[in-house]
Amino acid sequence: MALGGAAGQRNIEFAALQLLLSMQMVSEKVLLEGSWYALEQAGRLLRASVALFDSGDPGTALALAMFGREEFGRSRILRDIAAKVEGGACFSASDVAKRCDDHVQKQRASATSTTLRVQPPSALAQALQSALTHGPRSDEWAASRKVINAASMTKTKRDPADRRRKRENGLYVDLDPNGTTWSRPCAITAADARPEIEDAVNDYATECDRLRDEVIATRRAAATFKLWTYELPPSGQSYGATGRTNKHFTLKENPLKRSDLDDLESPAAPSPALRVACYNAKNRHERKESERFKSFTYEELTKHDP
Repeated sequence: MALGGAAGQRNIEFAALQLLLSMQMVSEKVLLEGSWYALEQAGRLLRASVALFDSGDPGTALALAMFGREEFGRSRILRDIAAKVEGGACFSASDVAKRCDDHVQKQRASATSTTLRVQPPSALAQALQSALTHGPRSDEWAASRKVINAASMTKTKRDPADRRRKRENGLYVDLDPNGTTWSRPCAITAADARPEIEDAVNDYATECDRLRDEVIATRRAAATFKLWTYELPPSGQSYGATGRTNKHFTLKENPLKRSDLDDLESPAAPSPALRVACYNAKNRHERKESERFKSFTYEELTKHDP
């Protein structure tokens, strides 16, 4: 019985360990990596979709574009989870998988814009025309906006499920709901596929532009725009805080040698003020100035310009 009890205890411990491993929390870094990879894959699928459309296969092109939308939606979902993890939330791998498993939800996440296409005569076409011809404060404009906003909200709610269905229609032969005809991918025309492909590409391009601007803004905020200069010690002196250098270098007769820069990096300088090992090649943001190692901001450099 003792052996059986010990074996049973080990089995329980092993099961508990397996459960803990399955519940391991996903880090923000991993989530952001997945978001970028999904966005990259969305771009690959959309490029392939455009190529197929141009080659004369609108049905398969439509299916690939909708798959590209889903990867685009996955990217946005992962970025949203990463933001929550940064704020202190915890997500296991299974939690992340569940968030990314719903095809309609991924289509919904990828919808960053809504495009209304109309065929006159219709109430929506009249409302769009009225909104363009009347001033923003007019009663006609306000009435037109109500019609346009209602149509936009309806389309926004309907698009995710419609796009999932269009993805399937572009891939599979299915029986019509009435049970009388068959839905065939080869029956999808260029006119049917083009609007969806264009909308998917436009939403993807807009997202890429927005993320690029965010990255640029972040880098600019973190960057230190400084010009660092180093003044060589005068001839005859190893170190010194005064005097100008009278050294002259040439490419052939008197080239610059590594020893001429010892003062720049040597920690053996006699005083902390001259110890410019703070050049700090590994982290330039932690450099420190010395008697001969100075930095100048852009404003300091340009304030003397004529």
